[in-house]
Amino acid sequence: MWEEISAHMYRNYIITKRWPGELANIFVYPLIGLLSVGIFAFFMTMQGAPASSLVFVFVGVVAWEFFNTSLRVMGYGVAEDIWNNCMKHTHIGSSRTPHFMAGHGIWGIIAAMTDLVLVTVLGYIIFGINFYQAGLVMLPALAGLFLFGIGIGMLVNSLIITKGTKTMALLWIVPGIVMVFSGVYYPAEIMPAPFNYLTLALPSTYLISALRSAMLTGGFLWTEIVLGLAVSAAIFILGIFVMNKAILKGKENGVLSKF
Repeated sequence: MWEEISAHMYRNYIITKRWPGELANIFVYPLIGLLSVGIFAFFMTMQGAPASSLVFVFVGVVAWEFFNTSLRVMGYGVAEDIWNNCMKHTHIGSSRTPHFMAGHGIWGIIAAMTDLVLVTVLGYIIFGINFYQAGLVMLPALAGLFLFGIGIGMLVNSLIITKGTKTMALLWIVPGIVMVFSGVYYPAEIMPAPFNYLTLALPSTYLISALRSAMLTGGFLWTEIVLGLAVSAAIFILGIFVMNKAILKGKENGVLSKF
């Protein structure tokens, strides 16, 4: 089993090593996002905004980048097979869907943690914000964001297999939706109706709120953590079930052999 799982991890490693775009996804774009938004928030504090505004935005950026990296690693699993016309080779050997999920999931943890360390260290150096002062809240909050990202990635993979490559755009659309409606840059409470219903449905809303509370007040919002983890776990389990069904269907109808 580990041989099949590690094969998917090694595949991700080779793609990351050889493709400058994937290296940029891990080492460049998160830093650009932090600097562009962070410097703007810093400017606003210089104009009289509360100093907590910078911490507020910083936490949102870190959380969103962690979610986005997790989603991208899993979501690109099928997309890269299609781009490189090698999906049939991925599924012709002894590797099965659980191996695919586990291999990409473990690589997702590695990539997301790498992003986290880079962004938080740079944030501390430039803005003097210590993200790790959130303490133990980080563990369930980041775990929930990871499950949410991986789950959404598997659901998008399922749509790509069953509905065609036109649904691949969701790999870039969904992170934008989460960014807007989870209150990454502003309080989720200000979201107007009827969009606030989507805000309340996203687990990231609660997990980001819990991280901000820990950073700004030292509080542990148990309700937000439990809600965020529960919804994230549900999406993760749904993703496993739906993707497994999609790959089985793709093998039966020959879709996987087209790429």
